[in-house]
Amino acid sequence: MARIDFADWLQKQLDAKGWHAAELARRSGLTQSYLSRVLRRERNIGHDAAAAIAAPFGLSISEVKIIAGLQKPDPPTDTPTIREMNGAFAYLTKEEQDFWLGMLQTYVAERKRGYVVNPQDNPV
Repeated sequence: MARIDFADWLQKQLDAKGWHAAELARRSGLTQSYLSRVLRRERNIGHDAAAAIAAPFGLSISEVKIIAGLQKPDPPTDTPTIREMNGAFAYLTKEEQDFWLGMLQTYVAERKRGYVVNPQDNPV
């Protein structure tokens, strides 16, 4: 997914409401100066500003944090591949499920740390 430019997104939100930075400042509690610097890409927002910006637009804090790059979006949980994995997993015994779940959790933890493991690269 391509990263959205937060300043562009914020300006589009303001335009859609017919607001200027001053109106968002009034509604969010942030200063007009701060919001203007964000719109000029001179400042990045933080978690508190994301929370302040969310409410006037009727968005969740998580939605604004994701757009601002402060939070990763939740991965999809209902895809054809996940449904296929769930179906296959159901045929395993409890012990087999525990084993493969542990393997998957270890793999994901390594990926999150930035260590890329390609199972196909490991000779058997």
